[in-house]
Amino acid sequence: MSKKKYSQKTSLSKLARKYTAYIIAFIHFIISFFTDKLFFQYWPPYDSDGLNRIMLFKIPFLMVLIIIWNYIFKLIKSFKNKTVNMTWFKCSIGYFTALFLLTLAVWPGFWEWDEYYILAANVNLHIHVWQSLMSNIIYILSMMILPFPTGVIIVQIILVSIITGYVLSFLFKELKCKLPGKIILWIPFFLMPVLYYAQAPIRLGLYSFLELLFITLLYKLCKYSTWTTNETVLAVILASIIATWRTEGIYYIVLAPLLIWIFMKKEDRNHKIEITVWIIILTLTQYGLQQHLYNNSTSDNYELTAYINSVQELVGYASENNPDGAAIASIEQIGKVFNTEVLITNYQAGMSGIASFWQGNSILQHTEEDLNTMKKGYIGLIRHYPITFLKERFKTYWDSDMFICSTLNLAEDERDMVVNFRNSYKFTGYINAPIRNFFVQLIEVSNPRIHKFLYHPFFTQLVLLLSMLVCLIKKKIGYAGIALLVLTRVPLVFITAPEKYFMYYFPTYLIGAVVLATIIAGCLTIKLRSST
Repeated sequence: MSKKKYSQKTSLSKLARKYTAYIIAFIHFIISFFTDKLFFQYWPPYDSDGLNRIMLFKIPFLMVLIIIWNYIFKLIKSFKNKTVNMTWFKCSIGYFTALFLLTLAVWPGFWEWDEYYILAANVNLHIHVWQSLMSNIIYILSMMILPFPTGVIIVQIILVSIITGYVLSFLFKELKCKLPGKIILWIPFFLMPVLYYAQAPIRLGLYSFLELLFITLLYKLCKYSTWTTNETVLAVILASIIATWRTEGIYYIVLAPLLIWIFMKKEDRNHKIEITVWIIILTLTQYGLQQHLYNNSTSDNYELTAYINSVQELVGYASENNPDGAAIASIEQIGKVFNTEVLITNYQAGMSGIASFWQGNSILQHTEEDLNTMKKGYIGLIRHYPITFLKERFKTYWDSDMFICSTLNLAEDERDMVVNFRNSYKFTGYINAPIRNFFVQLIEVSNPRIHKFLYHPFFTQLVLLLSMLVCLIKKKIGYAGIALLVLTRVPLVFITAPEKYFMYYFPTYLIGAVVLATIIAGCLTIKLRSST
């Protein structure tokens, strides 16, 4: 073989190795059009709108595949070069193994309510607006990788495991933990609520782990005053997602950049400005897209769920307590949107406001102007009856240990959406019914007292609050600011929670549990060091 031919062959070989990840990603992309048929029903497209929807999701899917395959090859290379973070890798693999075995045990997972509607919309690449654009994107992209409903959960536990591995490896290194401390740090990730939401494809599960990851990065910035380029990019993306994926997280658009400005080195002023601008741009872009979808939806009923419990309580209470002229005027304003007669009747019958909502006759036809008038009336009644409002909100908070519904009898559930789930999609049956029943009852905790203790956010929120106060006393303002960032969610959810669901407080529960474990592990590590 001539030197020229050998040189050309070598160059082609190097080029192939360099772009192997891209080639595999493209082959995977082509194959996905065939595997998609196991779940999706988008082909052939019947109109230009259908073709646009395919392009809208398939192009980002190709980008995701490129990122995934590049990451896999980068991981392989780091193993060869012995530069991989083995603690992170081992923790991630260990946790994924545990979660995947649990997935097999509780297959097809913990499906409660809204998830069924997302699936029904996503089959044709449509969006279910109520659960946000981000939820739909994750569902669709996940099922383009694994084309069946539990594929969403498997992708979720992969992401959750990577995040958990990173958080644990960081804490092990920071605390210089010995084995007892490491065991304590593992405990939060095996608490029943954490296992439940790792196996539930509802947005607050993955959302909470993403917030935990951002808080870990923020702690690192607070302590060391700097991020790597990858950490900076990740933090910007995380902050924007946390701000928009759940409505009550919108405060992140202000507080996250503010803390980054405080923690980052003074000489990095231009870098701070760049980070702030990108967080704002990404947040407003996601928020704008989400609002566009809401505005194009058939109604604003989703927004009304945040009001109806308190509205019914206030209107019902006022009707029984001789309301004055101002209170009557407020009730009339509320009547622009809500059927106050129905609310009063249901209040007297002991029904909750959200039950009235689902009853179907409590919402009147209304305009945007009527909605704004209703909000004024609502605020007016709160001013008239602040104690009644706070009592209703506190009762909702104190009973926030509920699921939307138990998933124990998924195979026998006769709700239309569940029947459609069982009949329309692949691999939705149990793998082993007795094993599933055992683990579902174990994780959902059937004993009411134990369930209340394990599935209530108060204790971990108290841990966060006390941690913040101790940090303030010790003048560790940065750490107190991080705790405040997490806790700001609590009053927002307290005021707006439409039901007594634990999931609304799961982000603070998860982060509070990790903080508590970190405190205990840190104290134990110090004690063990001093005793040797």
